[in-house]
Amino acid sequence: MTTRYLNIKFSTKKNSKLQVLKVKESLRDFDLESCKIIAQWLSNHIKLLQADEKAFKITLEDMGLSNRAYNVIKKNGIDTIHQLHKLSLNEDNIKVLVGAGPLVSAEILRTMRALQNKYILKEVR
Repeated sequence: MTTRYLNIKFSTKKNSKLQVLKVKESLRDFDLESCKIIAQWLSNHIKLLQADEKAFKITLEDMGLSNRAYNVIKKNGIDTIHQLHKLSLNEDNIKVLVGAGPLVSAEILRTMRALQNKYILKEVR
């Protein structure tokens, strides 16, 4: 069995139709099971992108973060869980928060993923 990975670099300056064509070309040789996995991920990603301010039923204060993680979030001007949610869709955005070392970044991402699963993706764990 050959393992195949998507290795496509996207630019916001490029034509989105061209980007879609690149993805289609890359997916052409994937087997059914791989396509199902990708489809599930894409479905979840779309739900996360479409989530609005009302998706989360809690506040930043109620997330259960350590004081250090909470203070990093506030220091970086993040006032709502929705702002944090949008930032956390790209993990690199969390890793570069001022004052967030590897442990705090991991805590924020782990907590945000759990909340996204609970409130947006509605996964039972």
